[in-house]
Amino acid sequence: MKIEKAINKGEDIFVNNPEYVYVYLTGGLLPAEYAVIVGRRVEYVDAIISKMERETPIINRYQFTLNELAARNYWFNYFADINHEALPTEGNWAKVNKFVLNYGGKELQKRIDHGVATIDEVESYVKQHEKVQRNEEQLAEDQRKWREQMDKALKENYTTFYMKMLDPVKAEYIHKKLMIMYLSDELEGNNIEDLDRYVAEVTAKSDDLLNELVKDEYAKAPLVRGEFERAEDFDKRVTDRIEELKNEIQGRLSLEENHLDNKISKLDAANELAVRKMQQLMSDEHIAKLNVLLFMDQLKNVKIKQYDPDKFRFKYIYGNEQEDFVDVPIEVAPKFRDNFRPKNCSDVVVIVDEDNDGKPLVVTKYHFMGEEYYLKVCYMW
Repeated sequence: MKIEKAINKGEDIFVNNPEYVYVYLTGGLLPAEYAVIVGRRVEYVDAIISKMERETPIINRYQFTLNELAARNYWFNYFADINHEALPTEGNWAKVNKFVLNYGGKELQKRIDHGVATIDEVESYVKQHEKVQRNEEQLAEDQRKWREQMDKALKENYTTFYMKMLDPVKAEYIHKKLMIMYLSDELEGNNIEDLDRYVAEVTAKSDDLLNELVKDEYAKAPLVRGEFERAEDFDKRVTDRIEELKNEIQGRLSLEENHLDNKISKLDAANELAVRKMQQLMSDEHIAKLNVLLFMDQLKNVKIKQYDPDKFRFKYIYGNEQEDFVDVPIEVAPKFRDNFRPKNCSDVVVIVDEDNDGKPLVVTKYHFMGEEYYLKVCYMW
């Protein structure tokens, strides 16, 4: 809560507390992700990221990336800033050349008016003017391409954001991501496949440690059947070698058992920590808070309008000046409108509106005087 409050105010709480950049906030958000959601300037977000010395796993409820979070309100300029993609602009030399050309043009006109300008002077000016014009045309084309590319990236990330809202990741996925964090020193990589493989290996070894150790040792230098060796003779030689390895390993089995016990203990501890952390970050209360946070700008556009006392309902405005109605008993209608606050909405979800060509629709639940009221917030497009 302290970190979220600091980010909301734009305070740099991370200077004296660099470890805060790794703290997971509401719904599993990292501070940098939270800062993008509340619209902090790109310099503020970059300052947080610069303090992160290692790649930190994304464990937020929907696996949103920074780009997707920046695109969710479809703000072109903010999305471009977060991507550090600046609009191509005129360079300093180009500005100087234009200034010189403009000044030279005025002087040349005076010489023409006095009949003292030469053909070479005029031709030279025309060539310079054409060069400047070509540069301006190239800059305009570069800017057009830049806007086209950024708009395409914005649309893709905007769409992905809403698709993820429709299909949030399963709790098992978050649980495994957390376990990967706690077992990073034991795993070969940071993927779920690495975790699954590690768990399978440790589990298998705990079931039959001696045979697993013999199998691993034999695999390092397997016997090869000779050209003139009969199958039964080769099989006997392999059997004898395995027995030798069993006898060799039996003597140090207690050390291997201790090593395995340590791995099992680490695995159990990681699982317990992951369960606790997931319960803390992914509780219904935290997810509801995250969803409201994600759509707070759109929620602010929900306005309660006039009341129809014959139909016992309010008209309200949402999205892009769209209209709908919410049924409210006449006895509480005045207080309902006077006390309506978007920040008090809860359980914001994205659904598919079958009555409107299957468009993704954001809806919210509003609690008032012990009753629940459902309101539309916005459509994806």
